[in-house]
Amino acid sequence: MAYRLTRDAEADLDEIWLRITAESGDPTIAQHLVESIAIRFDTLSTHPRMGRASHTQPQGCVEIVDLDVNPRSPYKPKRRARP
Repeated sequence: MAYRLTRDAEADLDEIWLRITAESGDPTIAQHLVESIAIRFDTLSTHPRMGRASHTQPQGCVEIVDLDVNPRSPYKPKRRARP
């Protein structure tokens, strides 16, 4: 299955590459990391449900949830999406 990266996603990958290259001094390491991330795009486009099930425990960094589309959400959203 094909996928298309947004400009923001492409910019993020470029930023990752630049940062890793700057910190390691080796563009080969940066290229390997970016390629390993890109491989996952192809896998996820073919198997979009292969990720973990949705959150079962609230995350400590989340305080207020306005809208939640997950029917089994551990949060107490102000609004829920209707099916």
